[in-house]
Amino acid sequence: MAGVMFTPHTYGGADFQDTDWITLPLLNGWVDYGPPYAPSEYRRLNGVVYVHGLIKSGTTNNNTVVANLPVGFRPLMDQLNPAQLTSPGTAFCRIDVCGNGDLMGRVGLGSSWTGITLTPFIAEQ
Repeated sequence: MAGVMFTPHTYGGADFQDTDWITLPLLNGWVDYGPPYAPSEYRRLNGVVYVHGLIKSGTTNNNTVVANLPVGFRPLMDQLNPAQLTSPGTAFCRIDVCGNGDLMGRVGLGSSWTGITLTPFIAEQ
């Protein structure tokens, strides 16, 4: 974004530059749901990582990698996150953010749509 100044922040000895929203690299057949919904994105602000989006059509097996966050946007330890979805008889699934950056669908992914607005976490790598 032109003219916007981002401030570096230090956590655990690492300097983290704030970012604007960045397109989330989706994997295993997952795609953005599309308009009128915003695309899947992530950002870092004050050392905290935010991920949001609405996705569909990917592989729904347990332990499927939905996306991968790059170094500097990963947690030190795995983070468990409930996610909302449409699937017969299921209202929520679980997407973990792993220390290697994988967003891992652990239980109940729905291919009709899955919301991936995750709990913010401190960037540790």
